[in-house]
Amino acid sequence: MKGHDGGPGTYGAAGPGRKPDIYNLLSEHLIYPFFDAVRGTRNIKRFNFLRKSQYWPREDLERYTDRLLRDIIRHAYDTVPYYHRIFKERGLKPEDMRTAGDLKKLPVLRKEDIKANWKDMVSTTHGGQGIEYRTGGSTGTPLRFLVTKDMLSWGSAAVYRIMEWAGIMLGDRGVLIWGSNFDINEKKSLYQRIRGRIKRYTILDAFILNEERLRTYASVLHDIRPRFIRGYASPLYMVARYIEENGLPAPHPLAVISTSEKLYDFQREKIEEVFQCPVFDHYGGRETSLSASECREHHGYHLSVENTIVEIARGDEVVGPGELGEMLLTDLHNRAMPFIRYAVGDLAAMGPDEKGPCGISLPFLSRLEGRLHHFIVTRDGTYIPGEFFPHMMKDLEGVREYQVYQRNRGEVEIRLVLAGDAGSTDSMEETIRERIAMYAPDLEVRFRYMDSIPVPESGKRLFTLSEAAGDMSGSPETNSGGVGES
Repeated sequence: MKGHDGGPGTYGAAGPGRKPDIYNLLSEHLIYPFFDAVRGTRNIKRFNFLRKSQYWPREDLERYTDRLLRDIIRHAYDTVPYYHRIFKERGLKPEDMRTAGDLKKLPVLRKEDIKANWKDMVSTTHGGQGIEYRTGGSTGTPLRFLVTKDMLSWGSAAVYRIMEWAGIMLGDRGVLIWGSNFDINEKKSLYQRIRGRIKRYTILDAFILNEERLRTYASVLHDIRPRFIRGYASPLYMVARYIEENGLPAPHPLAVISTSEKLYDFQREKIEEVFQCPVFDHYGGRETSLSASECREHHGYHLSVENTIVEIARGDEVVGPGELGEMLLTDLHNRAMPFIRYAVGDLAAMGPDEKGPCGISLPFLSRLEGRLHHFIVTRDGTYIPGEFFPHMMKDLEGVREYQVYQRNRGEVEIRLVLAGDAGSTDSMEETIRERIAMYAPDLEVRFRYMDSIPVPESGKRLFTLSEAAGDMSGSPETNSGGVGES
């Protein structure tokens, strides 16, 4: 595989390994600060802090995060009715929570807890500053919550840092194979169009992948010749495979950043082979400002512990390095609606309690098993990534849980668990059919209403299950394939 490492970089071992050009310098010192000023964020300021903190001694990192933890605990106790009640019920005071090890004194926060106590989870002092976000949820449970601009700034800064680990600088031309909003195909505002052009990224819709679309994407990639490509794992794999199978020219970016789905070894190998560059796998989510990503050594997923405290637990016990458990996240910057010990629904294992070979001090996950999506396939062979469905469902009121199941090509069963105030199912079904028809008009959709959706023995229920997607649903060696579990 051809490399682009280029020796020691401007920012040390984790840096891009090359000197910035004029557009990189303008982006960091003028363009990105300008957009921070327009939006009221502090992305660049936080980014510069994270560049330094990643090399702090581990004990200094722990002291810093423990101080932030004490601040958010005090804030939650004083201004969030839900947490004040939890502390009272357990006979606790904020002074009892000094370090991350004390978090086990508090209960795990789950999506159903947030929904049942939504109003009481909003800060009485900072709730008015909150920005409403929604997520479809990788386990099929939609969630609505509030975030602050400061939390968003820390999250963006962590993403900038992981891009830098991959050798990417602010201002590098990029292509995103993405589907972050359902309005991605609607006319964008003048501000959005200007921002995309100035920041030099192009978005390609990841929610439908047929032969015509794949050929178009291959052509766009060839014409743009991006320095990086970022997107969902399975669409990245499909684009790479299409380019190879059709003998099309491929760009050679500095890096490909994979996110949102479980990245299989066979997918990584194919993407690296076609694009002739390393793949960096990234984990993140909307509910917290956590980012976890591979660095250049690819020895695990470094955690942005300056943003979020991560516990790995099995039942009531926090497990040690190497042991697989449930990820519990405590965000350190969201004062509008703090999440403390939030069960994000993913499984992982911590790495050894030591610095990795890259020189970065941040702790890391040695295993990440939580993201597994399946393609839904239409009769004409169009593949719709599983990531489509959380984005489709996240804005629907009244859906408590859902699961998309496919036994045969060209048809799906939407399994729904509704809240008590869900309202008209006819209207909901019509909305779902219309949204699916935007991408797959010939897909037959039927609905099944359930009291609950069974959870497999693994403890990780997939929101998209396909028995018809063949090798796209996780096995490179078979075209029949059963339902997989992570």
